[in-house]
Amino acid sequence: MKRIFLFLLPLAISAVFISCSTGFRISKEEKQSLNQLLSRISPELLGKVVFEKINAEKPGVFELETKGSRLVVRGNNLNNITAGLGWYLKYYCNSGTYWGEHRNSIPDELPVLPEKIRKESSYEYRYYMNYCVDAYTTKYWKWDRWEREIDWM
Repeated sequence: MKRIFLFLLPLAISAVFISCSTGFRISKEEKQSLNQLLSRISPELLGKVVFEKINAEKPGVFELETKGSRLVVRGNNLNNITAGLGWYLKYYCNSGTYWGEHRNSIPDELPVLPEKIRKESSYEYRYYMNYCVDAYTTKYWKWDRWEREIDWM
């Protein structure tokens, strides 16, 4: 019995390690979506921002860090990655997208973060709009208007 345990233990540890290390990579489609978002809100950010996924126990987590001349934005899902990007644009670049409008241009050289920033939300669910918004003007929106709204969300 002890031999079986000693034989299976390394296999179990390696299986956990492999699943953790590969389970949080940004897929090709997710990377494409994030780059398309950057190209819409601020094309000059392409190549200056790196996106990564992280494992986190809380439902809403993002991290920001400067590595060289690039901003690294990490989150446990795409929503939190984009929330991290928005937070950086708002608080470090005095810029961002608000209800489809851009506020202030982003500096050519991105502001350097003095240390890694980690923000956590304790909320499992977050809501956007209320139940009657779609009964007003949104039913008349075309795709370009929806795309701007999704970016803002």
